[in-house]
Amino acid sequence: MLICTLAIAGTPLFSGFYSKDKIIASAWEVVLGHGGWIGPFALVCLALAAMLTTFYMFRLIFMTFFGKPRDQHIHDHAHESPAPMVISLLALASLGLFGGKMWAMDGDVLGEHTWFESLVWHVDHETGETELFLYPGLDLTQMNIASAAEARAHDAGHTAHIGHAAHTRALIVSLGVLLLGVIGAVLFYLLRKIDPARVTAKLGRVYTTIANKYYIDEIVDGSVIRGTMVLSRTQTWIDENIVDGLVLLIGRIHKALGFVCAWIDKNIVDGLVNLVAGVTQVSGSLVRMLQTGRIQQYVSFAVAGGILLAALHILS
Repeated sequence: MLICTLAIAGTPLFSGFYSKDKIIASAWEVVLGHGGWIGPFALVCLALAAMLTTFYMFRLIFMTFFGKPRDQHIHDHAHESPAPMVISLLALASLGLFGGKMWAMDGDVLGEHTWFESLVWHVDHETGETELFLYPGLDLTQMNIASAAEARAHDAGHTAHIGHAAHTRALIVSLGVLLLGVIGAVLFYLLRKIDPARVTAKLGRVYTTIANKYYIDEIVDGSVIRGTMVLSRTQTWIDENIVDGLVLLIGRIHKALGFVCAWIDKNIVDGLVNLVAGVTQVSGSLVRMLQTGRIQQYVSFAVAGGILLAALHILS
């Protein structure tokens, strides 16, 4: 844990030192080569971030491994992590210790030229041209890929001077913010010379704002999340009351029309059919009474009909 803390804090000879030193050196190159406000602003932000990183990492170390335990029972029953986790931590610690310059030592212990640069970059110190080994002959100064100092310098001496000066100043800044971060953590959380509660109380709203992560969560919750919830509730209401309401209304209308059509079919259409059938049946029954099969009856009906027709003819 301590090895990884020293690495992330940017302690010299640990892997994190070379990346932090290179970033701060690049900011110094902008300051020395460009001027203006961008370089100093970036340099101050980088230095402040590096110091705070060192401060909170050593705060973690002191609060975890120093002082009296808050819960003695948990402390007494603590045990080592399982083998997979221990092996993973050992691998990370090894990279934190040997991942910078130690395993590729070339005499440049403080990392003015890192080992990765020596693998992929080629700088001609006589002409000042910078080439990438993968693309030999490509002048990166014409593509704005080289550093700001190299892009603006036209002679190797000036380029080397800016690079060396930037690296020296970056080394001073790196060590300075490292010491400030460690000293601050020692005073606050190891020696307890300064009460963090009193400092936070004096900072007032500044501390509250930072502690609440600049209220980003509240802003996101109040705008995006609550807005999404309101939108979803609105869409749900529209779906349940308008869309589903229209569907249910159409369903009820169709159901009512079905009942009406069923009544008409049962009582009118089927009623007419049944009426015709009933009339036909009654008529057939009446006519069947006249069909006895007796010749005398038929002759009687014929004579009676003839007499009836003659009477009607005479009377009319």
